[in-house]
Formats: sequence, C-alpha cells, structure tokens
Amino acid sequence: MDFADLDKSILFEDDAIVVINKPAGWVVNRSQTQSELTVQDWFATKIANYQQSTTNNQQTSEYGTPEEIFADRGGIVHRLDKDTSGVLLLAKTPDVLVELLRQFKERETEKTYIALVHGKLVPQEGIIKLPMDRSQNDPKKFAIVADGRESETRYSVVEYFPGLPEGISPKKGKSYQGFSLVECYPKTGRTHQIRVHMAAIKHPLVGDSTYGGRKRITLDQEWCPRHFLHAKKLCFSHPVTNERLCIEAPLPEELQNALNSFSYSL
Repeated sequence: MDFADLDKSILFEDDAIVVINKPAGWVVNRSQTQSELTVQDWFATKIANYQQSTTNNQQTSEYGTPEEIFADRGGIVHRLDKDTSGVLLLAKTPDVLVELLRQFKERETEKTYIALVHGKLVPQEGIIKLPMDRSQNDPKKFAIVADGRESETRYSVVEYFPGLPEGISPKKGKSYQGFSLVECYPKTGRTHQIRVHMAAIKHPLVGDSTYGGRKRITLDQEWCPRHFLHAKKLCFSHPVTNERLCIEAPLPEELQNALNSFSYSL
C-alpha cells in the first residue's frame, strides 16, 4: 500500500475539502490496533498548511471546539469499511469539518451505494427498517437488535442475474439462486449497515465473509475478491460556497470484473 494510490484516487479538491475514491483495503482511521498506513495518515500529509480555521467560528459544542474536534478526527468526516471502496469526504480545516459533520448528523447528505447481493430481491424497491447494535456474540460484528439504534436503508434493484457467474459450473454453483445488483440509499449511517440489513433479509452481499456464510463465501471469492459494496455517489452542500455537490466514484476494476462474469457493465 502506498500513498501514491490515494493521490491518484482524488475526485475533487479545493481549499476546503478533498473527495477521494477510496480503494478497497485501506482503513480510514488510525487506531492502536492498526499497524498499516491509513487514509488518515495520508491526509495528514496534505493538510499541513490548513491547520487553522478559515473563519473565527470558535463556538464550543458538546464535542469541543472545532480545533479539538479536528485534532481528534484528523479531518475525517465519515468512514467506509476497509474493504468497501468509493466516495470518501475529507475536511481540510476545523470549521469545514464541523459544518460537514453537522450535515451528516442532520441527514442533509444523500448517499448512494451499489451492491451485488445473493438471490432475487423482491420487491424491486423497498425500505429496510431494522434496529442495529454491536453483536453480543462477537464484538467485531453488528446485528439486528430489538432495542438497538434506529437504522434505515432504502434500496432499488438495478438488474437481476438469474444464471451463474462465468467459470462456475452448475454442479459447483448449485446453491446459487441468482444475484441482484442493487442501489442502496442509507438514511442512517450505522457501521456495516447495508451489509447487516441485506443479510437480515436473506440477501447477503456477494463476497461478504463476515455476514454471508462461510461455504457460500468460499465460492464467491473464486470470482469476486472482496465484498461487493461501493460508495457510488455522495451529495452534500459545499461548506464554504453552499453549492450543492454530487460526487460520483467509478466502480473499481475488481468489481467491474465480477460484473463481467454476467456480461454486464455499469
């Protein structure tokens, strides 16, 4: 892994923000358990000259001053799972970070993900409202919990593939029951939300080793190297100009190759 990969992934940049198409395999935040380079490490090298606020907004919130919040988060506005690719928004200054965090909290942003899931998803459009929390059986996983946090995902089926991926024989793929390419529009932003919601309605993501079932995932990995989830588009208001921006990230090669197994191209 190299910072050059992230340099090449920039979709938009100005004095206030950077938007990247995060490659799969990159962890967003630093942590005590994370020894590899992270997006936060890379971004720290870009914002050395942007440490001061561009306004005089020093109002203290319940989370501290803008500078304290910025020091804690390092400009990270939101997160994507390590093996999820796509649009990631980063703030260059404390006041910009606070404004963007507000937009996410107030649900003024619009997020679109693309996912490939097992089975034929019916109906073609729907809303999944299932509360979530950390799993009591495995602290690394999340689960549907009756008294968990409100979680809502709207979805729309783009295409249904009734056959088998190229290279998978009928004998080997006898447990497969087709695949649905789906756009997901999460209203809330819980960790692993789309993955947990789809698994809960019996349509786990292709390649999802955490929520998809061991036997099925072993076969998935023969034609899809990681879970098929990509943050396709993010719409938000520019924190300085207030212009409404919608930034899109093209599907990465490894996921397009998986779709090519069905002779389908986004």
